[in-house]
Amino acid sequence: MIAGSDIVSIWSISDLTGGERVNVIEAEVLNRSCCRDCQGRVTSPLHNREKTCYIRHSIRCDPPHLITAKDYLTSQGYDFISFHALGVTGGYTMERLVEAGMAVGILDVTTAEIMNEVAGDVLVASVRGKLRLTAAGRLGMPQVLLPGSVDIINSGLLRQFPKSIERCMYEHGQGLVTLVKPDAEQMDTTGKLGAERLNQAIGPTVFIFPLRGFDTYDNDPNVKPRIAPPGVYCQKMCVEDNNIVFKPTNKPWHDPILDLHL
Repeated sequence: MIAGSDIVSIWSISDLTGGERVNVIEAEVLNRSCCRDCQGRVTSPLHNREKTCYIRHSIRCDPPHLITAKDYLTSQGYDFISFHALGVTGGYTMERLVEAGMAVGILDVTTAEIMNEVAGDVLVASVRGKLRLTAAGRLGMPQVLLPGSVDIINSGLLRQFPKSIERCMYEHGQGLVTLVKPDAEQMDTTGKLGAERLNQAIGPTVFIFPLRGFDTYDNDPNVKPRIAPPGVYCQKMCVEDNNIVFKPTNKPWHDPILDLHL
């Protein structure tokens, strides 16, 4: 329940990514929600599932090629289920559904939760005895992976960082989400951790390493891509009159030397 109202919030489980049709999970959640509202119960006829099902992992900074991938996969008869890289409600849930046999293949374009695991910050998906980047490999499921947004630490509330921090930052959600650039040591550790887990895979595994950045923020801001927004410049967190403010700098978020530490 939402305080002070008669509104009930229902978790959609997977991301509602748009497109011409909903996937099997979205259909089930929507069916049950409608039945609850119209008939006072939470059961409904099961949605007819596709023979196969494809899961991808996403985050807000991922490039537009995800939409292209979705359009292609759905045109080939795959049910396309997406998850936001939000830790327990994202990568952890995806790993559980993979273990439950919900997928035949994984397009894991955002492995950013591994960086958050290394940095000890929010949005960690390796919890409750399950480790990120392990379920598909353990089952021998084919998977294609990219280091999407691994150059980002999701800091959450600003109070988690000292006022004097000199790290490159970016205010993604005003007052709610601050992105922090990792250092070389964190990138090294993240790369090694990811490699250790993926090396245990017994099925076809492809890891694609992009040379022009790991997300839309990591694009060179001086070079506008054809189908993606330009990159961003770092911001500096300052305290003025007891208020936290972000000031622009002339330093690009894009750092190809740092990316090579992964």
